[in-house]
Amino acid sequence: MIHLTRRDLMRAALLTASAAVTAPVLARGGAEASPKSNPLALLGVASGDPTSDGVVLWARLALDLADTERWGLDADAYRLTWEMQRLDRSPGRGGGVRHGTALALREKGYAVHVEVDGLAPDTRYRYTFRIGDFTQSGTTRTAPARFAMPRQLRFCACSCAEYENELFFAYDEMAKEKPDFIVHLGDYIYEETYDRYYKTGSDNRARRLRFDREVPLKTVGQYRRRYAEHKADPMLQRAHAAAPWIVTWDDHEVANDYAATSSADETEADFLARVVAGYRAYFENLPIRLSTLPVRAGRRQLYRQLGFGRLMSLHMLDERQYRDPQACRFDKLPGGKNIGLADCPSLEAARTVLGPAQEQWVARRLSRSRAHWNVLAQGVMFAHLETRRDPRLKGRTDPHMWNDTWSGYIPARQRMVDLIARRRDKNSVFLSGDIHAHFVNRVHRDWRNTASDVVAPEFVCAAVSSFVRDLTPIVGDEANRPVIAFHDSSSQGYMSCTVTPDSFETTMVRIIDLDRQAKTATADRSTRFRVERGDPEPHRVA
Repeated sequence: MIHLTRRDLMRAALLTASAAVTAPVLARGGAEASPKSNPLALLGVASGDPTSDGVVLWARLALDLADTERWGLDADAYRLTWEMQRLDRSPGRGGGVRHGTALALREKGYAVHVEVDGLAPDTRYRYTFRIGDFTQSGTTRTAPARFAMPRQLRFCACSCAEYENELFFAYDEMAKEKPDFIVHLGDYIYEETYDRYYKTGSDNRARRLRFDREVPLKTVGQYRRRYAEHKADPMLQRAHAAAPWIVTWDDHEVANDYAATSSADETEADFLARVVAGYRAYFENLPIRLSTLPVRAGRRQLYRQLGFGRLMSLHMLDERQYRDPQACRFDKLPGGKNIGLADCPSLEAARTVLGPAQEQWVARRLSRSRAHWNVLAQGVMFAHLETRRDPRLKGRTDPHMWNDTWSGYIPARQRMVDLIARRRDKNSVFLSGDIHAHFVNRVHRDWRNTASDVVAPEFVCAAVSSFVRDLTPIVGDEANRPVIAFHDSSSQGYMSCTVTPDSFETTMVRIIDLDRQAKTATADRSTRFRVERGDPEPHRVA
């Protein structure tokens, strides 16, 4: 008799989910079917993971979101055609029109990933998907050539898009910027509506989800539909159509504060099946270059590096799939919590956020990088914040920290700090999200000693649309003053970054003057910080 361990079952389940996303597509009957109305328009199109000679194009067919089996479509397979036309017509640069076909299959939620190569570097393209008489188009851009030194890069970074709390004004403003690319740092969807956060005596929701609103998502069909409800939003569609996206996940793509295959709620049964469903829907619905993400030990490797000439290397980290469970996390309510080191010695135990293989990968990538800037992009805050001034705590003076951030994994965080300190010449910059507020932070060599050297800056973006957190009591703790160069938790927003050979500049964009009826807002770009090459100190310039 063969006995399978939970680890064996986990690997088999995740491998099955990964294979379902990327199994070879074979021609089959019904592929020539033509829908009666445009199945590309409801969810729009997208591109992502740009390289110097290619990009991935994405589309998903749907007509009826109430139908989680066929999405209102009659056939099991549809053949699409795609075409790319360069927008820069200057002579002698190559990379003319590219075109091809792809199959949208029912078993993959009718999602299509097309990986196009042979394109010209640092060039804008218009791409179009066509099915029958229907089309949908977007624009994208390739990365600079491997050894080029661009004059500058312009990109936006964002996170946390809870659908009901606010309209997606931040996405609309990003689209207007027409950046070279957009980095999404996680929580692209939320797996539940989080009604408990909004018990303020009145329902001030901007809108309501049509489907699966009353219960957390569990099945592939539910996760697919949640992505579809987000993607049906015209503001999000404009952001996807404006530039290629480079994405990683945080927790809400599966469940709040989960860690690997461990639920934050210890009473939840069959959580592995939920992880598999969430991961499958994620890879189906985002413009990720799946061929570059190997399946190892039953898991699809999401962490990856994208190069932008010799100017910048972007390291997209995965801080959910490999992490150990949070220290001392089970106490009345599930999920992350603010906890004192005196109450929880295991905060200093040998635990990991990235897992050994990913930590080694980061070390190798930084060691070999020849880029002027090395950006580490991931979900949760990296800089250490002292949280004992939380209003729910009274009179505590010992160190406190939020156990779901890097601060809750003290040895793992210190290994990353030491790595960056040894590689200071690599000009490392952290981009983070999750906390629903703008922060500009200093990462100190010793978290206990804020007089120690600053080894890297961290830029943390406010939420696209999730609720605003009032963090002023914590920010006001004198222990945090040397850490925090800037904080704003008054509005939703995103970050707009401009990178040159000599500086990394970030504008903390605030979304203000919101008018839900007119669907308009104003973008306040009055706060800007700059880091000079060779100096990790963030300087306010506006």
